[in-house]
Amino acid sequence: MKAIIIKRALDCVSSPKALFAWLADSERLNRALGQAPLTREPLSSEGAARYLLRTRTGRRSIAFAEPPPQWIAPSYLAIRRLLHRGALASLELKYRLTPLLSGTKLEVELTMVPRFPALAPLIQLTALITMWNQLRVLHQLDGAHTRGDNLLFQPVILDEEALLRAQSHVAQNLPGEQHPLLAKLAGHLRGLDDLEADVLQPYALADAWAHSRESLLTVCLTAAAHGLLQLSWDVLCPSCRRPASRHGKLSDLDEESYCQLCDLRVPIDFERSVEVTFRPTPEIRPYEQAVYASCSPSQSSHVLVQLLLPASGQTQLVAPTEPGEYQLFARGGPTGRLLVSTLGPPQSRITVTDTIAPPQVEVAMGGTLEIIHPTAQARHFKLERIDWPRDNLSGHAVTLHPMFRKLFADQLLRPGVLREVPYVALWLSELVGGPELCAQLGDGGAFRVVQEHFELLRFGIEQEQGSLIKTERDSVLAAFQTSEAAIRSALAAQRAMATFRSANPRAAALALRIGMYAGPCHLVTQNSRLDYYGQTLLLCTRMLREAHAGDILLPADLGEKLSKTPGLRVGPRFVLTVKGIADPVPVVRVNLDRPEAGYFEPSSRFQIV
Repeated sequence: MKAIIIKRALDCVSSPKALFAWLADSERLNRALGQAPLTREPLSSEGAARYLLRTRTGRRSIAFAEPPPQWIAPSYLAIRRLLHRGALASLELKYRLTPLLSGTKLEVELTMVPRFPALAPLIQLTALITMWNQLRVLHQLDGAHTRGDNLLFQPVILDEEALLRAQSHVAQNLPGEQHPLLAKLAGHLRGLDDLEADVLQPYALADAWAHSRESLLTVCLTAAAHGLLQLSWDVLCPSCRRPASRHGKLSDLDEESYCQLCDLRVPIDFERSVEVTFRPTPEIRPYEQAVYASCSPSQSSHVLVQLLLPASGQTQLVAPTEPGEYQLFARGGPTGRLLVSTLGPPQSRITVTDTIAPPQVEVAMGGTLEIIHPTAQARHFKLERIDWPRDNLSGHAVTLHPMFRKLFADQLLRPGVLREVPYVALWLSELVGGPELCAQLGDGGAFRVVQEHFELLRFGIEQEQGSLIKTERDSVLAAFQTSEAAIRSALAAQRAMATFRSANPRAAALALRIGMYAGPCHLVTQNSRLDYYGQTLLLCTRMLREAHAGDILLPADLGEKLSKTPGLRVGPRFVLTVKGIADPVPVVRVNLDRPEAGYFEPSSRFQIV
């Protein structure tokens, strides 16, 4: 069927970057164009389109498939719809952005294909109206940008009474100094765009406000425990970095998730793939978020290029002008590396099938990458930055947080499930002199002293955003995101113990020994709490066994960095053999030079040389 093609150009005062950002925000742009919300149904066909979308125009129901949009940021964007029935067979919009001396030349190309020849005049009229609407909204956006307005913004509708009730309840469970931050959070909820309300990222928000991440996370966790927010465990696709699935409880997480858009199975990685976000509770925002697009390029800002490779064809791609390492991704999971450098060849070639071959290719900045695609179906292909967002709140960080463990003790993994954590720093402590204390004070008196020592250690652990995982007789297991935080907390524990002994005659004969190790581990549910399991814990236990009173025994590579830190003694290196681990472990003993000198503040930054 002969296509109807309409082309128009618009000179804009806005930059290509600003214009592309609006065009790439498909959710908000479609809403501004007057399109009705969509429903999505996954498609399992081998074609490029991943969803069947349904909407309404007037009284008519419309069903269509939408292949992934194609873009080259910030110069090109194309969106295509394949309609299942009706007068129109397909619709495609292409935007080309060319920088001018001042502003941007925006070219819009609209292609409509009638399903029947007799309907061509009707489709011609529809195309003219559609193009007029496009140019009208884009002209308005361009003008609004120069005035500092945001025409794509639509405020979220909240139940104000429910919001105030929940805010008051949360305030009762927060210290007074955090009430202003809670009020700021409530104000932020009122000022959100409707499409933003379902994803509140506390780290990103804290950075934007120049507030402590720790403080805002504490407020958000408290708000989630007392009816203002609800917590969500989002499994992120490593390619598009959008949620492949969202879960209200830890126990709902499966062994893996699946990204419909990228046709990619996503293993559960608590550091990278699991992000914790928040949203207003249904009582405050009593309806589901509307959907206006199957895929919004703005949600994948790390993707520089997204194309549909034609069946049995080839495509040429201009390499980035910024040197560095980039990832190549083809739908279904094949990946490769693109090295962009000043010394690379002007042209390189890859072949995309079930793999990307060769797996690593080099090209000059702004050079040409020729992509051979011999398979019979069009394929979704991307060029991505490798960097991972640093403002994501990982599942690992949340499960380590002391406030989460206090407020959400019922959030546990399913029994028997192990979740890999790529890195955790553990220390295990034990009181030396416990039997003598029992003989001196009796069981009751000794128990009270041991409990006091637990609280001393807990304070130092939580000051470093670590968690006291468990206590057992007179031992403590603590966990931290970084080895630096673990060391600071262990030093604080030894200082606190020295102060405790000097101030409490009952504890004069007690001492503390600590073993520390860091590495990969597994998060598990054990004895109705989140716990850790694996070789890192085994090594930590072995370190404790070898530690003396007053020691912090830790890996040599960490301990030796403290050799020039004032107030510390670092002993000579020696090795431990651990049953079940082939290689000996080099370790050192770290001791306080003058433990009686007073309490070591956990937050103080010791010198690492």
